[in-house]
Amino acid sequence: MHINVAILGSGGHAKVVIDALLAANQQARISVYDDNPCRVGESLLQKFIVSCTPTDTFTEQYYHIAVGHNKTRASLAGRYAGRDKLFMSIIHPDASVSSFAVLADGVLVAANAVIAAESNVAQGTIINHGAVVDHECEIGEFSHVAPNVTLGGGVVIGARSIVGAGAVVLPGIKLGCDVTVGAGAVVTRDINDGQVVKGIPARCFQ
Repeated sequence: MHINVAILGSGGHAKVVIDALLAANQQARISVYDDNPCRVGESLLQKFIVSCTPTDTFTEQYYHIAVGHNKTRASLAGRYAGRDKLFMSIIHPDASVSSFAVLADGVLVAANAVIAAESNVAQGTIINHGAVVDHECEIGEFSHVAPNVTLGGGVVIGARSIVGAGAVVLPGIKLGCDVTVGAGAVVTRDINDGQVVKGIPARCFQ
């Protein structure tokens, strides 16, 4: 299916996004934009030339925000909200997403990720390579579940939180908004808004 897609961002995460999009739809026509003038004119994946993000809007019907930083992704989404554009979710064909799961707009599900039945993933969230989101999880908007994370059943994660690579969150645990879970941590208790936790078991460092 021929669709025109604007990819906003040209860093490493954008490469993952483009790879997933082309794996899902080889006929997608992709334009890459970035606010950083130092990026403009660069080649991405030896195929795409980065253009300056338009000050008003872009011509493509679909767009995806390919920026790893949660708050920046949320800010960019706010810039384009309400315009006549579609905030596109991208699911790599090697991911497993239950037909009973719900994904909002602008979500990335990378290769080998699993999203189980009755989980809900809010807009602009990243479910990265090999992450497991078990049944009935709730993932808040513009969060990031990093590579090889395991979320047990019924985990709740607030907006703009990040669960670092390889971390484990036990079933039923609730993480607040703007939480950071360090790589490899094991979260065994609820975590309040804005806290930074790491270690086994995870302990608060902020």
